[in-house]
Order: sequence, then structure tokens, then C-alpha cells
Amino acid sequence: MPRCSRFCAPAWSRTASQSDQVLPPAFAATVASLIRGFGGFGKWVFPRTGPGNLECYNIGGVGFRRIRREEMSGLPVTPSITLEAARVDTPIGPFFLAVREGTLVAASFDGREDGMARALERRFGPVSLEKHPDPGGIVARLRAYFKGDLPALDAIKSDPGGTPFQQRVWAALRRIPVGTTLSYSALARDIGDPDAVRAVGTANGSNPVPVVIPCHRVIGADGSLTGYGGGLERKRWLLVHEGVQTQGLQVRLPFDAAR
Repeated sequence: MPRCSRFCAPAWSRTASQSDQVLPPAFAATVASLIRGFGGFGKWVFPRTGPGNLECYNIGGVGFRRIRREEMSGLPVTPSITLEAARVDTPIGPFFLAVREGTLVAASFDGREDGMARALERRFGPVSLEKHPDPGGIVARLRAYFKGDLPALDAIKSDPGGTPFQQRVWAALRRIPVGTTLSYSALARDIGDPDAVRAVGTANGSNPVPVVIPCHRVIGADGSLTGYGGGLERKRWLLVHEGVQTQGLQVRLPFDAAR
């Protein structure tokens, strides 16, 4: 079969476009209902059989090869939990959300949804996402934040999961006041583990709920922006939007800051 846009399924030799395509029995239990992602119909499922299979199957709208609805007929479906999914259009690109019982469990900027999909599957097992206009009122609060109501983020409940150490780091991130920043070493001291600067940086970089858990507020001790999973241009925009003043913000990047 042709290679997928990002991954391939070497054990499946024929293309999904063939009208007589039948999924091999070994794959049948890993494939669930077809959808077209956040902008489409139905729902999509992350099958729990390991990343090798997960990445081969349809997460429509996220960039994986699509499987036609006809191909799903009669196949067994792996049991799954259901999360609500939404998309927020922001000045720095589409922002995708996964919500469970009114609590934000994952978020991703455009271009990083595949990582969010894998993280959800690792955390919850088989997961189906159903489109919702404003799950838990989170979309409205995010829109308010991007329009200038900066404290709106504080009202969003989040549950990022993670290890106990990651949870300590992510909880500390939510305590950083809007309009301020913290260095990685200061963040390590804040969680009571001053020698864990490198581990703190790793946890900060693996934050599954960006913006709401504001990992963008952590910068280098010299004021440089260092890194950001969503791209330095987004980090710069968010900090300027929140009123932060630091030398790293003087670099011209693609997004214009909101006023």
C-alpha cells in the first residue's frame, strides 16, 4: 500500500480505496468507526493495540490515512470510553480539546494532534472522541482568554494525568500568575526539588494541556524563550498577550501580538 501521510501499515498490502478491500482479521479488533476528525461526522477511535497499530488507522482530520465507512461494516469494535472533542480557532492557529466530564484532559495546537492522540490512547486505552460545540464551557473560556480576559483560564478545570512528579510540576505551572514568568530552576525550587531542573524541564515540555496549564510562562534564567512544543512563535505571542516583558520577546516572529 502507499505510505500514509505520516506512518504506514506494512502488514496491509492493498489500498483503502479498493472497493473489495477487507481488513485482515488480525487488524479487525483494532479498528473502530470512521470519522473525519473535528470537522466531520460521527466519531473516531484510538484503538488500543500499541502505537504501531494506532498510527496506521484513521484519525480523520489529524493527518492519518482515512478508512472509508464501508470498510468498517461488520467489524468488531474495541470497547472504548468517550471524550468530548472541540476545536477553538485562535489568533495563533486552531486549538484542539479533549474533555472528560467537564474537565480538560488534553489539548493541542494545529500540527501536533497526532501526539495528543497517542497520549490519550496510552492514558485511557481505546478512546472515542465525539464532537461537541463547547464541552464544559471550556471553548467559551478559551475564547474569552484570547480576546483579552486573561483570568478566564483560571476557571478551566484540568486533569492532565501523568506521574506524581509530573503532576507536581504541572500543578506548580498553574500557580504562576498571568503576566509573569518563572525560570526552570525557580520552578524546581517551587516544587521542593531544586536539583531536578532537567527533570522539571522534561515535565514542562510534556505538558498535555498547553495554555491552560501555562508551560509557556517558563523561560530561561537569562530571559530567553528556550523551547515550546507549540513553537516559539506561539510562546512569544502568548507571553506578549499576557503582558510579559523580557528580552526574548524582542525577536520578530510570525504572529502579531493581540492588543
